Amino acid sequence: MTHRLSALQSLWATTDADLIKDITEDNITDFEQKHRISIPTDLQEYFLYLNGSRGEYDDNFFRFYPLDNFLNVRFKFEDWIGMPYYKDLNQTLFPIEECFVFADYLFHSLTLAIHLYKDKESVLDNYIYCLCGGKYKIVAKSFTEF
Repeated sequence: MTHRLSALQSLWATTDADLIKDITEDNITDFEQKHRISIPTDLQEYFLYLNGSRGEYDDNFFRFYPLDNFLNVRFKFEDWIGMPYYKDLNQTLFPIEECFVFADYLFHSLTLAIHLYKDKESVLDNYIYCLCGGKYKIVAKSFTEF
């Protein structure tokens, strides 16, 4: 995983997407306790190594979020106005409170979220969802596979 994160860091270094590197394991633990979820090891490595792209889109039009903007889907889109109409996910994506947005593509044309659970040991897959309005599709079984 570190090799992939290093490659992503190198890619972002050639773009206008600046990196944020101020997250500690304590920050991750606090986040997990606050939200009553467990962040899988691969996603923890992402936050510790890169922690997003400072709100900027990279040259491929992806924007990756730092831990402090890592919100569950319901909260992220509760006041959403515009297209695609993400509020429809309230009726289609279950359990919406356990899915957290980590990136978007082309100014929210598509949004990427990961399904997190309360207990690391009982989980086989942390599915990655590609969201568009009220529709979604599983695109990977883990952050690493994504």
